[in-house]
Amino acid sequence: MLPMRWLPSFLLFLVGLLLAALALGMFAVLGGSGPLWLRSLGSVALGGPGPSGFVRALVLTLLASTALALATLRRPAPAAVPEPSAPQG
Repeated sequence: MLPMRWLPSFLLFLVGLLLAALALGMFAVLGGSGPLWLRSLGSVALGGPGPSGFVRALVLTLLASTALALATLRRPAPAAVPEPSAPQG
């Protein structure tokens, strides 16, 4: 099991993967190709008013890249390991 100090990095990694999947789905919808499950995932992110689909896909790609970079950058310091003591005797 992961120690609690890895939890923020793990959550950032999961958020980055989710954003990357949504961006990939949006590009699949815009291109009109790709498997149905991927296009349906992208159509979820396309709903509602706002900028065009291509701009949304680019923004999601940048957000996913940022989240994954932060997850990689934000590693906790390694646990202190005591140095072995000199032999007695």
